[in-house]
Amino acid sequence: MEIATQLAPTPIADDSGIRLTVSHVEFVGLDGRGIADWRARRAPLGMSTYQYRLFCRSLFLAVRADRLQDQDLDARLKGSAAAFYSGRHKSLPMTWSEFVKSLQQALRRTPTPSELDELRERVQRFQSFQGQPRRCPFDSMFTLQMHTDPSDYDIQLSSKEIESRCIALHKVMPTIAPSLRHPKYGFLDDGLVSIAVPMILRWAAHWTRKLKRTVAVKAFGADGPENKTATDGELSSHFRSDDWYLKPPLPGVD
Repeated sequence: MEIATQLAPTPIADDSGIRLTVSHVEFVGLDGRGIADWRARRAPLGMSTYQYRLFCRSLFLAVRADRLQDQDLDARLKGSAAAFYSGRHKSLPMTWSEFVKSLQQALRRTPTPSELDELRERVQRFQSFQGQPRRCPFDSMFTLQMHTDPSDYDIQLSSKEIESRCIALHKVMPTIAPSLRHPKYGFLDDGLVSIAVPMILRWAAHWTRKLKRTVAVKAFGADGPENKTATDGELSSHFRSDDWYLKPPLPGVD
């Protein structure tokens, strides 16, 4: 399937208006089929449709194993696997010194001359494409070898029952977590969540190993994250109409 055909219907661009190109897509190892499946939400970036069906099916098996009802859980995929680009907080380096700094942070040491030569070669290839985006496309920092890990899958769970369990745990075992929620982002403490729904966390660990990408789970109450658009702008993770929902596969389809 032609990549250009999949880029044509509705142009894919970052918030600065820089359009995604065939060369950028190929640079991060995606193809036309992957773009088509992403557009139709048959699979997020980095997964095949088969993997995605198993991913969703096994999630809701874990949900039931944790004694939750499917209808009591709102599950959404966030981040660049769903949106193609990272937010403003993860901008692509624009100057050579910024690229070198990113490599140094990834290596946790000063790059060798040969590593700098290899970086320059990758950067020149990437910047030779028309219109370098301002935001990081999916997997771009990993492909540029300035991140040690590929883009991850951010899973946002919202559930009254998970919240109730975490509240109860925090009351009887307050030393488990310094606070019920993260002071800035508002998600329920990871340690409490791991006790409240251990099978879901086991599911995330399994798929992290299987996909060789981190599957990160953050849990909230039934209303989801607080709308912080006034303070955080586009980085607010509140419910949005265009969110990518995770649902159990339909019988006979999976």
